[in-house]
Amino acid sequence: MKLFLIFALCLVWVSNAAIAPPRLQAGDTVGFVSPAGRPLAIYPDAATYMRHVTDALSPLGLKAVFGPHSFSTFGYLAGNDTERYQDIVTFMKDPNVKAIVANRGGWGCDRILDMFNWTLFST
Repeated sequence: MKLFLIFALCLVWVSNAAIAPPRLQAGDTVGFVSPAGRPLAIYPDAATYMRHVTDALSPLGLKAVFGPHSFSTFGYLAGNDTERYQDIVTFMKDPNVKAIVANRGGWGCDRILDMFNWTLFST
């Protein structure tokens, strides 16, 4: 099971009880996605943001990977609905990605909720 954190997106309950994922270990990979807007509101560019994230995770022995549409532009969103959804699902299905973290949340999250096959969250 993967740790799935979406900032400003509701906590997902798979059943009546929360399911706790295993702790992250040194060497694990953390996927970063943008389910709504791009994370560039306080960063001058994508490279600076990615360096900031990598610098924060590397002392913990964790590796960061970014969804291909994390920094795309589609109006105020980071890619169209399908692209943002696909970034999350791709990481959910990747056995090397042990956790998924949202670069930022926002109203765009609501636009992709109906696209999910929620059984992905129980594996």
